[in-house]
Amino acid sequence: MKRLVIYLLGLILVFSSCEKAVDYNIDDGIVKPVVYAFLSDDKATVRLFWSSSYVSDNDEPEINDANIMLYEGDILLGAMAFVSDGVYELTGICPKPNVEYMITIDVPGYDGSIVAKTTMPAKVPADLHVTEDTICPEGEDTVFYRHNLSLVFDDPGGVSNYYSYKVEILMYLDGVEHRKDINIIGKYGLPAVGNQLMFTIVEYNNIMFNDKYIDGSRYEYDVNGLGDYSVNNPDYVYHDTLCTDCDLFDDMFFVVDSACLVPCFRTMNYDYYKFYCDAIGQSQASLNTSEAYYVYSNVENGYGIFAAYCEVSDTICVFRKEAGE
Repeated sequence: MKRLVIYLLGLILVFSSCEKAVDYNIDDGIVKPVVYAFLSDDKATVRLFWSSSYVSDNDEPEINDANIMLYEGDILLGAMAFVSDGVYELTGICPKPNVEYMITIDVPGYDGSIVAKTTMPAKVPADLHVTEDTICPEGEDTVFYRHNLSLVFDDPGGVSNYYSYKVEILMYLDGVEHRKDINIIGKYGLPAVGNQLMFTIVEYNNIMFNDKYIDGSRYEYDVNGLGDYSVNNPDYVYHDTLCTDCDLFDDMFFVVDSACLVPCFRTMNYDYYKFYCDAIGQSQASLNTSEAYYVYSNVENGYGIFAAYCEVSDTICVFRKEAGE
C-alpha cells in the first residue's frame, strides 16, 4: 500500500510539472466568399459575403462587385443583377423539375471561379384550407372565432422527398400591415406516424421533414385553434393594480380590421434539407463536444450552399371586423 501511494504521488509531481506553452498561428487574412444561393419557382437569389474569423474586424463583408451567371445544364440563362448589399437576383425564369442548375461566381481579386450545382425538385401539390369553428363562452355575449388550418398532400412514392411548412398571420389595422408567425407545433406535441416522430427539424413556427415514414401515402397536418387577431398597443403602460372598471384587453391590444392566414408548403431538394439540418445541429451542439460539427456545402472554391425549392402558398381571409365594432 505504501509503495502504491508513493507511485501515485510521483505521477502527480510528473504531470504537474509538465507545462508547455503552445503558440497558435491563426492566419486571419485567409478569407473566402460565402454563398447562400437559392433557386425557386420563378427566380434565383444569391447572398454573397466574405468569411471572417472570431477576431476579424471586417465591418463590410458584403461582396457587391461579383459577376454571377446561372446555367440550366450547359445553357446560360443569364447574369444575376445586383439588387442590394451582397444580394443578387435573376427573375423571370422557370426552372424545370429534375434538371441540374449551376451558378458561377467571379469576384475581382479572388483567385478562381466559385462554382455550385443543384437540382430543381418536382413540386408536390398540396391542399391548404381553413375550417371555422364559432365559440361563444358561457355567460358572454361576445362571439369568438377559432379556425383550424389543414395541410393535405400526397407524397410521391419510390423517391426521397423533403418538405417544410410554416404559417404567418397577415393583419391590417388602419391600413398598416402587421405580420406574425404562428406556433404550428401544437399543444399536444409533435405528431407521429406509428411510433415514429414525423419531423426531423422543429422550430415553433417552421417544421422540416422527409418522407421516410409516409412514402407514397397521403399525409394531413392540422393546426387548430387559430384566432388571435390583435396587435400590441405600443402606448400601453402596465400598472400592477387591480383594474375593476376597465377592459384590459382594449388597453393592451388593438383588434385588427382584417386578418389572413398565409400558409407556405415547400418541396425542397436534398441540398436544402441537408444544409439546414446541419446548420441547426451545429447551433444546438454542445460546447463540450469532442468532434467538429461540419455543415454540408456544395460550393467549390468557397463556402455555403446552392439549393432549390418550389412552394405552394395561399392567402386566406379569416377575419374581418364588422362595421361599428
